[in-house]
Amino acid sequence: MSWKIARATLARAVLAGGALLVVSACKDKSPTGPSTGNLQVIATSSGQDIDADGYTVAVDNGSAQSIGASDTIAIKDLPTGSHTVVLAGVASNCSVDASSKDVTIEAGATASVTFTVTCTAAAGSGSIHVTTTSSGAHVDPNGYTITVDGGQPKTIGASDTTTVAGVTAGSHTVALSGLASNCTVTQGSTTVNVTADTPATVTFDVTCGVRTLAFESDALGNSDIYSIKEDGTGLAQLTNDTSFEGFATFAPDGSKIAFTRFTNGNLDIWVMDANGGNAKQLTNDPAEDGVTTWSPDGTKIAFASTRGGDAQIWVMNADGSNPTQLTHMTDPGTTNDTTALATKPAWSPDGTTIAFQSRQSGNYHIWVIGADGQNLKELSQGTDDESPDWSPDGKTIVFQSKQSSGHYELFTMNADGASPTALTSGSSYDNEGPRFSTDGKTIAFYSDRPGGADATFQVYTMDLATKAVTQVNTDTAEEGRPSWRP
Repeated sequence: MSWKIARATLARAVLAGGALLVVSACKDKSPTGPSTGNLQVIATSSGQDIDADGYTVAVDNGSAQSIGASDTIAIKDLPTGSHTVVLAGVASNCSVDASSKDVTIEAGATASVTFTVTCTAAAGSGSIHVTTTSSGAHVDPNGYTITVDGGQPKTIGASDTTTVAGVTAGSHTVALSGLASNCTVTQGSTTVNVTADTPATVTFDVTCGVRTLAFESDALGNSDIYSIKEDGTGLAQLTNDTSFEGFATFAPDGSKIAFTRFTNGNLDIWVMDANGGNAKQLTNDPAEDGVTTWSPDGTKIAFASTRGGDAQIWVMNADGSNPTQLTHMTDPGTTNDTTALATKPAWSPDGTTIAFQSRQSGNYHIWVIGADGQNLKELSQGTDDESPDWSPDGKTIVFQSKQSSGHYELFTMNADGASPTALTSGSSYDNEGPRFSTDGKTIAFYSDRPGGADATFQVYTMDLATKAVTQVNTDTAEEGRPSWRP
């Protein structure tokens, strides 16, 4: 079965223009308002020997959560009404303006509470100077995290120096973590001796190589998920089922892959380890679920589902619990893709917004909605604008759009929908499914270039600076929908 045929027939629902399609009756799509609200907790610390381990926050004597010395955390889905927020774990040389504060939560809104901590020099304490040096073609742009004795993580750049102050005299273990999957460190942890007089020093040397992609291929006759290095080496088959498996998306830490599987006559969402092991089914609903995106913190998954009678965007916890409908797009009354109202979600890097494609205006356009279900907005006005993805800095969205030639081209636009710019144009073939690399310098996509009846879809990368295009895997199989491993 060719990729073009498969897109129209395989698994009934997944592949027509990248949209989720089903045949089912429309049901009540009336929106329901939120019954909970969110809380933003801010800690600011100043002075000398600031507590390196940070603090803990608890709401109404509930479970404590870690917060950095100068940090902001979000606590979601709190019941409406008055709550008491407590900051604890403050070092003896530090004082807080008020360790307990009351806050009122309103439905669908985000309240904020700030704790101000002032620290003085701690007797007998010292410090650790930590330096990172990173080399290679694809250095992790997000940097890393360091911990002292497994305490509160602190961010550090890829090639950077930071100081951890307020460390008691004696032996301590410093560890580096948060490396991208293409990076390795010569020694991930080391032990140093801290004195009050002389700062201890630690250096971590990191080397970053070629990156990894997951993609779909029908090399064995069915659509399975594979991984491969961007230079074409290291091809590995991750799934091997007799049905459709695709739409692979890596978790933010690169350890797991969420994917869509057509099994037992239905589409559902599964998750597996990055090497293909420990596959687990997350959804088991009579409706069709698939086409996923992870929240930046890895705690939630947004997906397309027909549970309301037509395809809308839903959100659930990363373990499959608490599925909640996010969008309530309306049917424009056209005959094409009549049930695919909203699909292909993409979570913004800051976690506040989800982009998706919807045909509420007749043609598919790119829309955005707040992760809380508020602030719905239409961004694009092209012809069949589909498959959005965010740049790592959240400033740009890449997508595919069908031009007058009848073929999909690749575009970028600002996050507010302004300044759409073509990356490809005048093609006699389709360019689809663009995805930003973690450094924002490369996109992966799939295309049936050079076109023609015998052309097959293959995975490619594009250097955004030069627009140079490279085929990842030289194969005769149909391949598509690449996803970068963080």
